[in-house]
Amino acid sequence: MKFFDEYPAHFSLEDGIYVVTFRDWPAAITQGDSKEEAREMAADVLALAMNEAISKREMPPEPSKPIKGEEMVRVAFLVRVKLDLIAKMQEQLVRPADLAKLIHVKPQEMTRVLNLTHATKVDTLDRAFAALGWSLQHSLKKC
Repeated sequence: MKFFDEYPAHFSLEDGIYVVTFRDWPAAITQGDSKEEAREMAADVLALAMNEAISKREMPPEPSKPIKGEEMVRVAFLVRVKLDLIAKMQEQLVRPADLAKLIHVKPQEMTRVLNLTHATKVDTLDRAFAALGWSLQHSLKKC
């Protein structure tokens, strides 16, 4: 399963409020009092939309190419890490309950680990990847 790092969004100023919409995620709509706040809210609503798709076992859409007036909104780092974990689980046919046993957590905690909008400790994610035979690595790249 392939996931993408960013999606194009349209920011429009309507009655003093910045409204954000995504062509690739029609239900993902948010707003902010400032453009900076709208950008933050856009990343949050993108995570919510992706979480909804994953919960329905749907593939997130491939991002459209941005058109004039759109900005790319980056998928939050923790969301990308969790999407990678979900992909590895699917590749290896590992169910959430099985992974919970492997890393010694309760099934309801594993549900939170796999929820894209829940703040999960990186140590827990590292243990989950290790249980699947993968190592979570850290790297930096200049933007």
